[in-house]
Amino acid sequence: MQQPAQPKPISQIDKLKLMIIRIGDEMRHNRDDNLSKLKTQLTSTFVLKEKTHRLTVTETLIACVHCMPHKVNLYSALIALVAVEDFDFAADLVKQIIESLH
Repeated sequence: MQQPAQPKPISQIDKLKLMIIRIGDEMRHNRDDNLSKLKTQLTSTFVLKEKTHRLTVTETLIACVHCMPHKVNLYSALIALVAVEDFDFAADLVKQIIESLH
């Protein structure tokens, strides 16, 4: 008898994408803490030093802004928190988001 297939573990970048997508969906009273944790992840070496991870984060944020405009205040706050740690990365995010909206 065959054993059921084990689910494939979620990669770190996929977890990060889910955090971006789901921010503010649950436990709204923890929103500030969740934004801070997400900012820490976005400004980690894992994201900042790997070009493909930066691109994935940028594409995910752009898709979220387009698909969930009701969360734009959360994404704006997130980018502001990122700017405190890494202004250039935040500026690049803002530039690409604005370009995608045109």
